[in-house]
Amino acid sequence: MPYGSTAERRAKWPYEPERIHRWEQGPSSATVMVLSPHVVVTEVIGSFVSDAIDTVKPPIQQLMARSGAAHVFWDAEGLESHDGPVRDEFVGLFRNNRSQWAGLHVLFRSALIGMTVGAVGLLFRGALKGHRDRDSFRKAIDAALASE
Repeated sequence: MPYGSTAERRAKWPYEPERIHRWEQGPSSATVMVLSPHVVVTEVIGSFVSDAIDTVKPPIQQLMARSGAAHVFWDAEGLESHDGPVRDEFVGLFRNNRSQWAGLHVLFRSALIGMTVGAVGLLFRGALKGHRDRDSFRKAIDAALASE
């Protein structure tokens, strides 16, 4: 688990989620935090593998369908690797449901993830925003929450 306590989670994420969905496999994890009816943040640590899809995809998909103008955030700062099928599954989700999301943001550290974000960003004609620092990522989350 990436946080030893609720206090540690709140230090990194000063938001109170409505719901949390979590997948873990060894040192890897994916945590989906639904912050509001229109905002969802997914934090991925370690390896993001196909086994995670059934836990991570449904809450994002449901929020997008209910919202119609979802703000979807991915904290991939701790992401070390991902399976091709995982990337394809989520790119397909966002491509096939483009009318259901207003913003897609990715926080990344890795140059490889940055290249993936850039390439996928072309598909979405600039609607995907990459962040290299947590402050700009948090400001985007704050703006999405304030716009409700």
